[in-house]
Amino acid sequence: MRMKILRLILPSVVLLNCGLNFVASAAAPELPVLPLVRALALAQEQLDIRGLEKTVFIESVVLEKSSAMSRSRHWTIRWSQAIPSGSGRSETGAEVDMEGHVVRLVKNAGAAVYVKPGQ
Repeated sequence: MRMKILRLILPSVVLLNCGLNFVASAAAPELPVLPLVRALALAQEQLDIRGLEKTVFIESVVLEKSSAMSRSRHWTIRWSQAIPSGSGRSETGAEVDMEGHVVRLVKNAGAAVYVKPGQ
């Protein structure tokens, strides 16, 4: 009788244990490879190089996944105001990956197309 009950319950217990292990491993994020302080220093350096340290400052920092299916992450840093650049574009911040590479976040103003009525 005990063996019969064990045979019925054991598969459920094993599946439950596997499910709990999966949830526990998914819920426990790893520490970022690049510390926040280093990411902030790299972003601030971008402002300092261009002489913007007195007019533009770091307003926010977020640790984000690079994509939904990827385990890699990056720091997204936003400036206090947009920095105008050529061709109607403006820089809104920077992304710093876990290797310390900095990419500027640039927004296009967009091109407006005007069509005369009747054309």
